[in-house]
Amino acid sequence: MAAIASLCSDFYPIPLPVALTDSTHGEMTSFELITVRIVDGDGAEGVGYTYTVGAGGGAIHDMIQRDLTPVLLGQPTGNIEALWQKMWWALHYGGRGGQSVSAISGVDVSLWDLRAKHAHLPVTSHGAHDITVHLLAAAPNRSYLEAHGRDRRCVVADNTVFHERGRESKILVPIIPLEPSHP
Repeated sequence: MAAIASLCSDFYPIPLPVALTDSTHGEMTSFELITVRIVDGDGAEGVGYTYTVGAGGGAIHDMIQRDLTPVLLGQPTGNIEALWQKMWWALHYGGRGGQSVSAISGVDVSLWDLRAKHAHLPVTSHGAHDITVHLLAAAPNRSYLEAHGRDRRCVVADNTVFHERGRESKILVPIIPLEPSHP
């Protein structure tokens, strides 16, 4: 496979139209989306992402730009596991979890996407493990549902119907036009 010619990361703070709450995170007024685009020497592009629940996204974006990009530029894309090890050890002394792992995750997903594009297959066909998800069940926050005139029971019912038909559930997320923000 060709070498990494460029790696670009963007940071998108996404304010939520209605604050969400849960017992772990408390009140969440925004999400932060960090995208990663890797272009190889053949011109193929892989896209990945990671996210946070309103804090730390700027640090993740910065790690990708400052710490991981110089390590990865010029590296062949064929051995993703070896690239993962390079990223791990590049960030090792800064911490072995949290934001470091989130930064590696965004780049890792873009590398797998790049490999799948070269093979003309969906990224899900190139995972390191064969994992089947029968049902993704997540119900929106009650305040979000009430603000949009939906009852939580309808979401659970929709998930049950999808599961009985042998399909994955789908979650409706409000689409907000995004412009990259660089902290």
